[in-house]
Amino acid sequence: MEAAEADGIKPIVLIGQQVTRTQEIEKIKAEITELEEKYDDGEARLSRSTADKDKQLSLIKETLSAQGAHSSWKARLVKIDPHRRPNLTSKRIGEIRSTAKPNTSLDLLYKQFDSLLDEYRDLDGSGEVSLECPKIELPGNLREIKALLDHTISPGAEEREGRTRELNAIGVEDHATLRRKLRETFALENQFCAECYQELDKHYRSRIRSLIQMELEERDKHELGRRARGLRTRPISPLVLTELHVNRLPGAAEFNEKIAACNKLLDQINEKLEYKVGNPNVRVDFDLQEISSVFEDAQLARNNLQQAVVEWNRSVRSVNKSRQRLYDLNDQIARLEIDGVNETLVPLEWETMQLRTEVDKLKRDMYRLESRKAELEAANLDSAEAAAKINALLNRVFGASAIRLEPSETGYIVVNRDRSLSPAHLSTGERNILALCYFFVSLSERKGYDEPLDGAHLIVLDDPISSFDFDNRYGVVSLIQEALGRVFDGNSDSRAIILTHDITAAIDLEKVVNKLLNGQNVSVELKGQELARAHFASYDLYQGLLEKMYLYAFGESGGLNADGSSTHAAPSANEVRRVWEAFTHFEVGENLTDASTSESVLEHIKAVSPHAERFVKRFPGRVFVNTDSHSRNQFLALNLTLAPALSERNYHQYVEETLLMMHAISSVHIPARLRIEELERADIQNVLDSRLKQLSGVA
Repeated sequence: MEAAEADGIKPIVLIGQQVTRTQEIEKIKAEITELEEKYDDGEARLSRSTADKDKQLSLIKETLSAQGAHSSWKARLVKIDPHRRPNLTSKRIGEIRSTAKPNTSLDLLYKQFDSLLDEYRDLDGSGEVSLECPKIELPGNLREIKALLDHTISPGAEEREGRTRELNAIGVEDHATLRRKLRETFALENQFCAECYQELDKHYRSRIRSLIQMELEERDKHELGRRARGLRTRPISPLVLTELHVNRLPGAAEFNEKIAACNKLLDQINEKLEYKVGNPNVRVDFDLQEISSVFEDAQLARNNLQQAVVEWNRSVRSVNKSRQRLYDLNDQIARLEIDGVNETLVPLEWETMQLRTEVDKLKRDMYRLESRKAELEAANLDSAEAAAKINALLNRVFGASAIRLEPSETGYIVVNRDRSLSPAHLSTGERNILALCYFFVSLSERKGYDEPLDGAHLIVLDDPISSFDFDNRYGVVSLIQEALGRVFDGNSDSRAIILTHDITAAIDLEKVVNKLLNGQNVSVELKGQELARAHFASYDLYQGLLEKMYLYAFGESGGLNADGSSTHAAPSANEVRRVWEAFTHFEVGENLTDASTSESVLEHIKAVSPHAERFVKRFPGRVFVNTDSHSRNQFLALNLTLAPALSERNYHQYVEETLLMMHAISSVHIPARLRIEELERADIQNVLDSRLKQLSGVA
């Protein structure tokens, strides 16, 4: 698949149901030929019928537009509305034709039209009037105004400055206190002060009493001014009249005159209030009856105007009704004028519609047969059938909306979400699965896919379930199971060799093959340079991952290359996390992030490995244990490409110190669990002890 050309993939030829399809194609061709003859005949008849129909429609249009003794529909319409320019559209002709045919003679209809037209012209249809009349209401405070204008205040006898000075001397400031002093302390019958009980001189008491009364009157003047300004009236807004209002509604101008009379009285009231403020001791005349009479006249004028508007609009609606009656009568006359032509046109329209339906059905039938013929011809192209089989296998892995193959002139093109692309642009996992599907279908080349495979086959699958296919593991296992089933069912001498470096994939595939061969399969494991029998279902995953970590960190000899790099493949961050999690859970009883900082763990290390305490306290493993194995942490750090969080050198140190942390907690765990043939347990123990002392600052 890596070597596939950018514009296509080599086609696979399958032999299937060509004979059956070819027979069906020939039958369809004969049906199409018969339909084409019927279609051509129907088109010719439809063309003739359409021409006859159009001719009759032209006659109708000429009749509706012609000039005659009683004119035509179009000319009568202009008589009704000289400003209208009627457009005789197909829609309008259809409306006239659909008008109910009158049971009256044309002569009588002509007379009715002329009579109604004369009546209509005598009416005035200049349009309805919309007029918003202001409300005419007496001011609600008229009685309060009259009471204020009638009230008088006597002039003061003392200068205000001297009066204020004497009143302040007795502690009088506000209005309420003045009235209380007048009522209690300086009453005519009081001889003693109600507050200090001193005897009050009769002349002094009389003088202070007069001063208080004058002060109250002076203050009443100011209160009167405030009240007078609050009682001012507002004018009534007059009507805004147009020429139409003046010409059609004589009462409109009269109503405005009445409003002006009301506003004149309101202005006089305001003038009297202003005069009263300056002359509080003068009684101002105020005639309530006159004001009421003027406002009643204005209200009557308003009612008359509103009634005039109602009557005017009623007459306008009568004009509109008469106009609509003329329009309807014109359509009825036109319906009788075209009656003869219309009688000929109706069956022609029905015939044309029937022929159109027949021709359209023939066209759809031919299209359906042509589509079916194209499908069969495409299916007879062997590469198309193979592509369908490959796509069925791809759908099992990716689903129906993912990648698929489509036949082309040079082979196949890869299509992903309706867009063609080169196989080189697919992901590694997608290329692996596409190659696997392509290979399985290619086994049936020059045969039917569902036929048994001829001869014995030796199938070699190198890492069919790689790390790139992790998300599609279920679909790939299902795919391999079906394909190997076809191989083994076709010939009992067929063999399959499946290579993988992933123990989980080995376990899955061992189960698949064991089922297909009824337990006659052989599983082997490459150890060093030799193959050894294996049973992957009982494989110790933990031991395998622990061994992978140890060889990456220390190598077989306990040392590394000169540049500090490892000669062995690095374990993934997820594998390191799984080993650490299993160790802390079963060995220590702590969760994976808290084990390295647990107080009980530190106490244990002090007891069994005192020299390792310094190393343990600075071990930062809990920070990185989830970083690369959990994509959430990567995205929080804006590492959207999921690149490793640690450099190669730092990652090597992290794996090494994780093993040393495990060794510090349990010095026998790693040597006891590893099964590295090149190393004795004592060798592993020495390497771990030596490195732990070195990092603890002991050695």
